[in-house]
Amino acid sequence: MANPSNLGALLFADEASFGATGSFDERLPIIAQVDVSGLSQEMVPVDPVKQYQNDGDLMMRGTQSGSFTVELYLCGHGSATTGAISATATENFLARVFGNANHSNDGGTVNTPTDADTFSATGATIANGSVIRMGALGDGRGEGQFQAVSNGSTVQTLTALGATPNASDVIYTPVQIYPSEAPSSSGITSQRFEILTGNQQYRCYGCFPTGVSITGLNAGEIPRISVTMSVSRWETNSGTFPTATAVDAFVPSPVAAGSFFFQTFGTTTRQTYSIREFNLNFDFAVTEVRGPGASSAHQVIVGARRTKCAASFDFVIDSENELTTTFETLWNTAEGSATFKHALYSCSVGRDGASLGIYFPKVQLVGARPTQFDMDGINRQRISCRAVTSSATSTDLERANFILALG
Repeated sequence: MANPSNLGALLFADEASFGATGSFDERLPIIAQVDVSGLSQEMVPVDPVKQYQNDGDLMMRGTQSGSFTVELYLCGHGSATTGAISATATENFLARVFGNANHSNDGGTVNTPTDADTFSATGATIANGSVIRMGALGDGRGEGQFQAVSNGSTVQTLTALGATPNASDVIYTPVQIYPSEAPSSSGITSQRFEILTGNQQYRCYGCFPTGVSITGLNAGEIPRISVTMSVSRWETNSGTFPTATAVDAFVPSPVAAGSFFFQTFGTTTRQTYSIREFNLNFDFAVTEVRGPGASSAHQVIVGARRTKCAASFDFVIDSENELTTTFETLWNTAEGSATFKHALYSCSVGRDGASLGIYFPKVQLVGARPTQFDMDGINRQRISCRAVTSSATSTDLERANFILALG
């Protein structure tokens, strides 16, 4: 008997080797049922020459491939980020999608403040290049917003607070998801998935991401991420449904009470803009590797390599006063005088464990020269930017062209 199609679960695990079998130890809090119609294996004709016009032999089972999509809310970390933290199932999954995760930072408090971008900390462990979150809404200082850190031991920020923090202001350390920038960092940790429904169960092996999008980043919306996973081989299975594997039950936050910092690269002075729209895009490229050595007679994909994971974004601001065109002037600066920028979008900051921030350490203006247009009956301008590898060279976190902070 067919059961309702909205019932299901998605389990996954890292593979010790590409396409390896094994258990499924984590469960993702998916917000849409996984559609398995993208899994593929065709019957291939192998007809030899016949003596009769419509004679034919049995066909051959072809190779396996396909894809499916995983949809999740970006709920923040899900629990307190004021001390030591551990990665959740969602964060482990996203680390495989983008390349890296950092959850080794520890939250703490401000000890001795110097100014709006320099202070010492108590109980905090902060890696250079990290994104943190500070204070509380309405305090006039950190305001609960995300901050980028150049030196984690002093502490020296790349994005100044609204004012010098007070001693004992809270420092939150989110989990950070970011890509690898080094030329040799093209490897992908493959994963296996178990797709459970009220009827059929599927197991997919040698899975790797081939596309990603993040939406819901405008005021009042709920951020969500959609990841396309490519499959090297798959099988039906008699899995247990409902599964006993626990799933995170974290409540997301709408985009609200945040801020948008935009400043010249290397300048820490706080400069924020009231944005009316924000769109994030990824130039995401993965190459599948085909060859011998597969673990199934119908598998030809034996590996994958990530070749690009670059972010770009555009935002909309209200049109300025007559003859004031801040971003058009920046765009129109002569090539020899133009400068890189950096940007930090605090999407949601009102609740610890449910906050989201995105930092772009080094960006350049791209696309069309900003001009005025009508949006909701108001004169506005759209500005487009492309994130590039930061000039810092010590760690992947410092080099990353973007950092997704889940706090």
